[in-house]
Amino acid sequence: MALIFPILQGMRISKFTKPIMRSKAGHAVISWLLSVYVRFVFRTTKWAKIGFEERDDFCRAHQGNLVLQWHNRAAMVAFAWPVKEYGITLVTSAHRDGRLISHALHYLGIKHIEGSATRGGSAALRQIIKAIRSGTNIAMTPDGPTGPRFEVREGPIAVAKMTGAPVSILTYSMKKWKVLSSWDRFILPLPFNEGVLCWRKIDQLPDRPSSDQVEAYRKYAEDELIKLSNEADAMMGHDPVPLPTEAEIKKAKDKSERKAQQALTCV
Repeated sequence: MALIFPILQGMRISKFTKPIMRSKAGHAVISWLLSVYVRFVFRTTKWAKIGFEERDDFCRAHQGNLVLQWHNRAAMVAFAWPVKEYGITLVTSAHRDGRLISHALHYLGIKHIEGSATRGGSAALRQIIKAIRSGTNIAMTPDGPTGPRFEVREGPIAVAKMTGAPVSILTYSMKKWKVLSSWDRFILPLPFNEGVLCWRKIDQLPDRPSSDQVEAYRKYAEDELIKLSNEADAMMGHDPVPLPTEAEIKKAKDKSERKAQQALTCV
């Protein structure tokens, strides 16, 4: 389990862990260990569940939903959605960390579509739209894969516009946690704990929206997801996870632009 911390943090990886992570066998083992750890945390935690009755009614009434949660709270997504009754597919990046998370969640019953705004974006967008129109529920981390954290990017809003999918948000918080120093301030859940899982439906994007309406909806979804996460943290006795500084925002956007440029030069 000692490998879990540097992997989830996604930062400086030691000379020992790097070759393990790059090998197929090592990647598979670490993904499995992550899934075992997350399941162990869930089973040793006393959970309060907010909005779950409404969530189940929502699932019964709708197919092809779009579900949003912040990148730093993806660890417990398998337990905040009724995966067995109403399956869900998570959109993950093609980066090593994204693949690690997606493979770990696969062991928990969640499928994935690989792609992002900078890597495989157009192909992933087509898959997402096709999946939603066929009745598949799609989960997205709207501030991933590079941030800035807590900023809803254009991708999820484009999906909502193109499909008309009902949109909901989910989050979790815990009394005992470790907030990592990664760009997203990833929340590492700890076992033998108390926690809260929250789901909430938000308004739908209007039909044939103007560009101003699209931007207003993007900001609305962002504000609602921040609000729900802060409410969950307050229930667990925590101050909100800090919003990114101007320097962090610039760094994230510069990194995203570099990756986009790299993707273009590889075409």
